[in-house]
Amino acid sequence: MQGCKDTRIQGYKDTRIQGYKDTGIQGYGDTRIQGYKDTEISGNVDYLVIGHITQDLLPDGTRTPGGTVSYAARTAHALGLRVGVITSAEDGLDLSAVFSGIEVYRVPAPGTTVFENRYTPAGRVQFLHSRASPLTANTAPQIPGRVGVLHLGPVAAECDPSLADIIPAD
Repeated sequence: MQGCKDTRIQGYKDTRIQGYKDTGIQGYGDTRIQGYKDTEISGNVDYLVIGHITQDLLPDGTRTPGGTVSYAARTAHALGLRVGVITSAEDGLDLSAVFSGIEVYRVPAPGTTVFENRYTPAGRVQFLHSRASPLTANTAPQIPGRVGVLHLGPVAAECDPSLADIIPAD
């Protein structure tokens, strides 16, 4: 195209996640009934985002919330949409500040997904230190109302394609 400029980031190298081994999580089955819920997805939502909230490990050792669900849900909420989140994280992780005013269903997990990004002259290297429970149609709640937009936002291969089946037919 005329006038089009290559805007690729110089020095960026796409790297695969290093240090991650999927060992599966034993003892976590269907949590529809016995699963811990921060709230229910109680009815119609304009925007439903599904994926892991993450704890991003910073160079000074502190952690900050991250993940597609964190950013997408807060953005949709700020735009005035009624938002629901389905995520997985350990019970001890306080989700109230990140998801204030947003309906959240939490699938129980022995840990939270933790990423560490290290920036080198060769590019970013990402490490996955821990992974919360997988998200499937069997672990998600029943959605009783209409969903305007379903956003699957995986960060660690946690979203099973069966999640598309949790949305009620029109």
